[in-house]
Amino acid sequence: MKAGIWILFILAIAVSACWWRISCGMHAGQLQAAWRDARFRDQQTTLEAVSEALNANRRLRESRPAEFGVEIEGAVQAEFDVWQRQFEKGEMDRTGRLALQGQTEQRFKHQLHDDLLDSAWLEKQLLETAAPVTDVEARAWFTQNAESLRIPARYRVAHVFLSRHDPKKPDRTAEIRALHERLTRGDADFGELALNYSEDERTKHRGGDLGWVTAIRMPIDFIQAVERLEVGRISGPIETKLGWHLLRVAERHVSRLPEFEEVRAEIIAALDQHRRTSILAKMAGG
Repeated sequence: MKAGIWILFILAIAVSACWWRISCGMHAGQLQAAWRDARFRDQQTTLEAVSEALNANRRLRESRPAEFGVEIEGAVQAEFDVWQRQFEKGEMDRTGRLALQGQTEQRFKHQLHDDLLDSAWLEKQLLETAAPVTDVEARAWFTQNAESLRIPARYRVAHVFLSRHDPKKPDRTAEIRALHERLTRGDADFGELALNYSEDERTKHRGGDLGWVTAIRMPIDFIQAVERLEVGRISGPIETKLGWHLLRVAERHVSRLPEFEEVRAEIIAALDQHRRTSILAKMAGG
């Protein structure tokens, strides 16, 4: 089963599973809500895989010993308070929503209690079964997989931007050239042009500064123009699918492999999650 589904499976044991029951009612509604949540994380997730995960979740719940108990009353009340704050219209809206689902606040609190007890029991099993990931294991994984953690090239970029959104202005080449000529003549500086003419509302008030960008975040034609530009230089007019730009690259960091210490915590967390997922799969399958 995909790792993304098992992440959903773990989350389903928490209080969100109870909230699904309140909002969705029958199992079919719960399944659809779980599928939407899973697809937000992974568009390739199938309804069948989510259904399998929820069924595994149910089997785990049923395996909790009746005598298992921990102090969770404070956590139950805290979760209940969070749930209450969702209803802006207050108690009438809250009780009405519960009534539509054949629920009461007392029954809902009982479900919260059971959900948190399930979660505590599962965490206890994992802590007893899953040995902590060691630095030796983490370093071994890093040695074999460092390339997958490569940090991409980054650029600190500012721009003056004219969009192509106005159908009355299909070609704004003349406008962007005129702005570039003003820069060339020294009639205005880059920040002034950004403030007065740029159509990127998020950046015009800070000199056109886009912050740090990478090829992952930006359209390919934009990033290719950035890659060709020397640090400190202002580009000539550039047309991309977004519109027309004048660009300035303030800083550039080349692509590199991270040091182990930079990613140590991330690796340990990922290996720990993989270990816990494997244990969950065995528990649910049993």
